[in-house]
Order: sequence, then C-alpha cells, then structure tokens
Amino acid sequence: MQTREERDTMGVVELPAVASWGAQAQRSLQNFKISGECMPMQLIHGVYSRVLIDFAIFPNKRICPLRYFC
Repeated sequence: MQTREERDTMGVVELPAVASWGAQAQRSLQNFKISGECMPMQLIHGVYSRVLIDFAIFPNKRICPLRYFC
C-alpha cells in the first residue's frame, strides 16, 4: 500500500495515499479506539428534520417572534 507524509504542529505522520483526511485525523485513528459502528438512521433523520424545522421557522420568528415561542 502506498503512503504519503503529512505534517502538522506535532510532526510528520504517514497515512494511506488514497486517504481524504490529514495528519490530525490520522493521529486520532492511531491513538483512539474508533468503532466501525454507524449512527442509527432514526437519529440522523431526527436531527436532520429538527434542523430543517429550525431553518423553516427562523424567517417567521423575525416576523412574529412570539408565535413560535418554545
């Protein structure tokens, strides 16, 4: 496997040539146990829908701020 060198304030680190991340992310992969688990789709949809709701409500809050008071 081909590697490339990336530099940051902590020095040089080698990472795969095809990697789309940099030195700090590679250090995290080496130093912390990172599982292969993905975030549940229900959580992704819940967060995404809340963000969409907030962006949809934002312009209306300027018009009538008390209407959407939580």
